[in-house]
Amino acid sequence: MSSSKDPKRHHYVPQFYLRNFRCSDDENKVPTISRHNPFLIKKRSSIKNIGYEDYLYKITDDEIEVCIERNLNRYIETPISQSNTWGKIDEGKPESLTEDDKLIIFLFIIHLESRNLETLEFIKNEQDRVRDPRFRHDYSEAELRMHQGISSVPNGAYH
Repeated sequence: MSSSKDPKRHHYVPQFYLRNFRCSDDENKVPTISRHNPFLIKKRSSIKNIGYEDYLYKITDDEIEVCIERNLNRYIETPISQSNTWGKIDEGKPESLTEDDKLIIFLFIIHLESRNLETLEFIKNEQDRVRDPRFRHDYSEAELRMHQGISSVPNGAYH
């Protein structure tokens, strides 16, 4: 069950990763560029205020409400960010990485991919394609069941 303590801001770019780009005089900010046509605006943005969507990882329907953001932080991001592997990266010493660091780096890459908005958009587009009778033969029964499960949740891949 979701609780009132669940965070509202769900970062699809982990904050510990963003800290690698922090400003030299303020570890809580990173340089950013945004487009305000026809201009590009360069500024410093707070790490907690970028790379997130409100309630992105909250699942809600008539019978259940679950927020997985806290668990993503606790069981995946915190162990990665506190690993010796990440310490080498954070200290700017990638040359000290060894074969033993491959697993942590692989897990981090998979984690980033799963939190990526492009991945969510791909799932949404696949949902639309699955519903189109012209493409049903492109999917296995297991894939069709998976997409049926995603469709049964309000807002599909996004909740």
